Amino acid sequence: MVNTCGRILSGILLYLHENDLTGISPVIFHFQEDKAMKNFKLADWLVPVAGLIALFFSGSVWNVPVTAFIWPACILYTMRRHSGWKTIVLMALLYPAVRALAMGDSVGTGDLKVSMAATFILTLPSFIPFVLDCFLYKKLAYPFDLLVFPLGIAATEYLFSLTGFSVIANLAYTQAGNNAFIQIVSIIGTYGLSFFIALFSTILLYCAEHGFRPEEIRKPALTWLAFLVAFNFYGGIRLHSVKFAPETVKTALGTGPEVELLENGEWEVLTLQDNIDSLHESFEQAKGARAELLAFSEEAFTVSNVDQAAFVQEAQELAKEYGLYVHIPIEVDDEDGSNDGLSLNYYYFIDDQGTILAEYEKSILVPVIEKPYFVKGDHVIPSGTITVAGKTFNYAGVICYDGDFPSYIRTMPSDTDVYFNPSWEWEEVYKFHSHALVFRAVENGVNMVKATYEGYTFVTDYLGNILIDDHSVMEDIAVCDVPIKGVRTVYNAVGQFIDLLWPAGLAAMIVLSFLKKKNA
Repeated sequence: MVNTCGRILSGILLYLHENDLTGISPVIFHFQEDKAMKNFKLADWLVPVAGLIALFFSGSVWNVPVTAFIWPACILYTMRRHSGWKTIVLMALLYPAVRALAMGDSVGTGDLKVSMAATFILTLPSFIPFVLDCFLYKKLAYPFDLLVFPLGIAATEYLFSLTGFSVIANLAYTQAGNNAFIQIVSIIGTYGLSFFIALFSTILLYCAEHGFRPEEIRKPALTWLAFLVAFNFYGGIRLHSVKFAPETVKTALGTGPEVELLENGEWEVLTLQDNIDSLHESFEQAKGARAELLAFSEEAFTVSNVDQAAFVQEAQELAKEYGLYVHIPIEVDDEDGSNDGLSLNYYYFIDDQGTILAEYEKSILVPVIEKPYFVKGDHVIPSGTITVAGKTFNYAGVICYDGDFPSYIRTMPSDTDVYFNPSWEWEEVYKFHSHALVFRAVENGVNMVKATYEGYTFVTDYLGNILIDDHSVMEDIAVCDVPIKGVRTVYNAVGQFIDLLWPAGLAAMIVLSFLKKKNA
């Protein structure tokens, strides 16, 4: 592969030198004096640097989708070219460092240094596939040598999600917005798409190692391209299968009263009456917009457990008075000490007669910023059937961080039509979190309502089409016609088995490598 990269770069340098286009060719031209560019040093640093730059723009606030196909190949090239512990340690430090730099305060601690250190640590497990490839790919025959890295990526993403930590380095999420391509997650899930993206890197390196000779690279290259075409063809058909004018429910999305972060690091505490006044105003705005359903962001209202019953009763009376369904997340602080000082991150779903249809407590708490302070829910997603303005549909809902975990969201009923995921975001995380939730909608064939505080409020249909994308404006509401008919998907039905294919496949590759060593 070094020879191939050398020839390519040598040709570029020769062209620049002969045409005197740079003025710097005499300075760098000595790098290509060796005939076959056998020891072409420029590639040794150019490739990893290019990979780290591409990594910076992959999955961060500045996400550029194509970079997800570039940086893994560059890092793999470097690891294979300079195999050894020094290279492994160096790249194991640079890789999470760049990721931490790109993500900033993604953990939400408010302290950039602490947040970047946490991101650095949380990114380390996603480097494991690179190490596994280093040790295993030479021990396996074609085509198994191509599978170690992509299986490692998919398996690591899946297994890491089971720890309760969100997968910051998820490859699939980088493709949010490429709607035709991501439709395939309705069959193979997010981890399956990550596998396919990572497979590009090993096939690219295979082609380079074989000098891009057609007779040697035809089979793997054309196979990957065939799947790429098939995925996009499937996506195109699916995107054009949606009804031109689907049945909808006009939904108002609100954020509740604005609260300030005080100098002591605590959030401003509003009185019960402040919260009730804001609730009244939101109902007035929703009714003025002729909304049929009102949905709020995560922790839209904060009340004590002493005032909880009074606030909920007020919400029930307003729902009945205005004839509106209301999905209302609240934070309940432990004023009387009955919860050992822990708060509740909760929501109520109330119908237009003031009846509580569902209650839910956030089940997957964000490490560091939530786990020490909130009671954990029971991991049961509420669901049911409702009729709004004569239109009947099935609903389900979770809260914010819950939506980052495919295996949890997949537990909602397969016939769910509308899925609520109220959120509270911040600048460094809103893109990553929003991208993850778009994938939940496509994976499960549901229309998603995401009212958001300090982030982006949006609604997406079950194909991932963004129907409204509105930066939260405090005290105001956004209005959207939400489609109320979803579809059933393969992933929602059998995703638990599909997800297990990735760690099982990786385990098989490891066993095969040991068997070969034993038989050698």
